[in-house]
Amino acid sequence: MAEGSFPARRRDDPLLPDRYRAVVGPDLPQRSELVHDDHRALLATMAAASRVTLTFPRGDLRRNAERAPSRWLLDTTEARDGVRPSAERLAASTGEWLVEVPSFVAGLRRTDFPTSVQEYDIRSLLDHTEVGRPFAESVVPAARPEVRTGAELLTARLSPDYTRFDGNLATDGDLRGVVLPDPTGPGQVVSATRLEKWAVCPHAYFVRYVLGVSPVEDPEEQYRISPLTLGSLVHDTLDTWITEALHSGTIPEPGTAWPETAVGHLRELAEQEASRLQQRGLVGRRVYWGRDHQVLLRDLEDFVDFDTTQRAAFSSRPIATELPFGMPGSPTPPVEIPLADGRTLSVRGAIDRVDETPDGSVIVGWSDLGGGFSRRPMIWDAAHGMRDLMAILEAAGVDLSGWRTHQGYSYMEATGVSADGRTVVGRGRYGN
Repeated sequence: MAEGSFPARRRDDPLLPDRYRAVVGPDLPQRSELVHDDHRALLATMAAASRVTLTFPRGDLRRNAERAPSRWLLDTTEARDGVRPSAERLAASTGEWLVEVPSFVAGLRRTDFPTSVQEYDIRSLLDHTEVGRPFAESVVPAARPEVRTGAELLTARLSPDYTRFDGNLATDGDLRGVVLPDPTGPGQVVSATRLEKWAVCPHAYFVRYVLGVSPVEDPEEQYRISPLTLGSLVHDTLDTWITEALHSGTIPEPGTAWPETAVGHLRELAEQEASRLQQRGLVGRRVYWGRDHQVLLRDLEDFVDFDTTQRAAFSSRPIATELPFGMPGSPTPPVEIPLADGRTLSVRGAIDRVDETPDGSVIVGWSDLGGGFSRRPMIWDAAHGMRDLMAILEAAGVDLSGWRTHQGYSYMEATGVSADGRTVVGRGRYGN
């Protein structure tokens, strides 16, 4: 019985706000009227019951803030005692019918029987320690590992020692000689996603990839599908579509459009993936998803036309999707990028799609190396394997500094190669 909880906060409908509902009349109830329905339901319940228990939380432990008593609780107090108390003097102004519970522990002590296993264990610990017996001799820590770990954390935090709960990374407590992993160190292979995290926020990189602490997800209501989820939907759909065509041998020849049966199958794959996300509640509100769904299907059809044009322009055809390099079990080694100070950075990742030229000797394209803006032009040949095209050009003395435009990432893309493999064409953005 706290304000904001009961009655709950009412937010106006973004699609049909109350000012529009008022025009329709009583046939379309307004959001502001719903609070009256809750009030009538409360009064009906209290009138029908022989005994009623109302609870009011004085504080919000998550927000470390005080709560205000519900206006309906104050109405009930006024009707019973004849005086409407203020929120601050609720307990002092009421009769004996209002019972104040000072704390969680006091509530456990006062209750006749705990209502859950957790409360029962806590009360057992209180009984055990208040008579002077050691905490470790209680049966609760032995049966509940999470309780034992929590007690270890509190004990370590209260001690004068520098423990692992205070940030000590050394298992033996001695930090002398400890060396943090270096992305350019021997045997180290990193993804562009990790490098991007390092460049944007070194502390986030340290916490996530050195300490191994994963971020806590904070799900919130989304009205539309997120760009990340939508991108994954498109990516997974196209990858499945191309992979199935490769396995079935139905990739059209260069210059030949995709048949309508293949386009229809692409729509089916998109519908299946979209349905899976919709069941998980990841596509947002239905009214928005209806439009986003149609845009998704049109974008996939536009990709089919673009793919036909590209294959005709370069006489190419796809030969692989999600081609890994530098990954565990991958026959293709990582891409080595020489740094200015002489060190070498080994990067792993996966190429979304690889197309082959007519002679099959050289393949060019780009790799996103893990998403975001981490796109790099790549070149492959039988003699050297996968290589970073920008690193090759820089090693040959070509100044490419002006092409690095967004936080050190490249907008360059290789799109074609000559028959002898000596000339590579492409496009990019220069300057800001």
